[in-house]
Amino acid sequence: MNQQLGVVLGASSRWRPLRWIALISAILVATLVGGEALRHAEAAALLARVERGGEGEGLAGFRAWEIDESLGELRTAEKVVPTRTYRPRGRTQPPGVVLLHGIHRLGIDEPRLVNFARALAASGLVVMTPQLEELASYRVEAKSIATIGEAAKHLARSPELKEGGVTVMGFSFAGGLALLAAAEPSYAPSMKAVLAVGAHADMTRVAEFFATNRSVSPEGDVHELRAHDYGALVLVHGHAADFFAEEDAAVAEEALRLWLWQDWDAARARAASLSPEGKARIDALFEGRLDPVAEDLVAWSRKHGVALEAVSPARRLGSLAAKTFVLHGAGDDVVPATEAAWLAREIPEKARGALLVSPAVKHVEPGKEASLFEQLRLVHFVKELLDAVEASP
Repeated sequence: MNQQLGVVLGASSRWRPLRWIALISAILVATLVGGEALRHAEAAALLARVERGGEGEGLAGFRAWEIDESLGELRTAEKVVPTRTYRPRGRTQPPGVVLLHGIHRLGIDEPRLVNFARALAASGLVVMTPQLEELASYRVEAKSIATIGEAAKHLARSPELKEGGVTVMGFSFAGGLALLAAAEPSYAPSMKAVLAVGAHADMTRVAEFFATNRSVSPEGDVHELRAHDYGALVLVHGHAADFFAEEDAAVAEEALRLWLWQDWDAARARAASLSPEGKARIDALFEGRLDPVAEDLVAWSRKHGVALEAVSPARRLGSLAAKTFVLHGAGDDVVPATEAAWLAREIPEKARGALLVSPAVKHVEPGKEASLFEQLRLVHFVKELLDAVEASP
């Protein structure tokens, strides 16, 4: 797979002024040269908008569209899904993007998601963000796949958009779910491209990483990295009955939910009513100590293999046809970077766009300050992604 990209999606990156001069110079040249250079300049401007919160002056204002935002609903056979749509004002037949939030209680209102959606819309794209109820409730479930696919079908049918399907972009576990939706025959015709950021290939393997602090590459190399306690907390919260005694499970689930919401005082107060054993276990989780649940995590991942398989792209992407872009942080301690290598093996050659494991990214947020070389790779990747988004059938 072509290894030539990096992208920071979410919070602001901090680039030194001299590096901005290089990008501004590229834009000035692009306005004279046009074509490929112009698209690189548009990519640099998109990144600047991400940094500045969606819109802005100077570099962030280059070829920027004013945008309109509206709330809506997506009605499926199963439920009504809240949505928010961002539209570039006045652009005729723009491409469409379905943008997916990760595991966060704010869902489509999560500030980093809103920021990125505005940046994309200011670049001339219609962006729809559907609420993924399961992920907003800190659960990774197959139900979300149908919501993603229905959102893509709904947006692709819009007469205001360019024909040929939409692009689906997913953060964290939503990235893996987006790939599964794109591989479903009933949804595939609506999707022409997919971007997966910090995505998983195999949930069983990721769960065992949480327990062991080890990940394994497709070549069999073992990588040691202390797993962030966030991932284990999400799994234990969603399956508290497998980790706590029956009389403690409901209270433990509520306390963990409050902790994930960062309402730490309320979480500790709720946990106070647990049995001594349950209290000791949840206190360890609150302190980031996973040893008390490590063996249970491994046992849980093996016990629930069928359910985990249902939300894992591994061995299920054979029919994937959408042009696929994968980004992963080299030091990602939530979903290890080895998962990107596994995804690279799963994606059919016809669907391969670009892949990067980048030290400039930490899960779905900026890592350390990017070098000039990394910035240029980033601009080139965004250019490649925009080419796929704007492509005609």
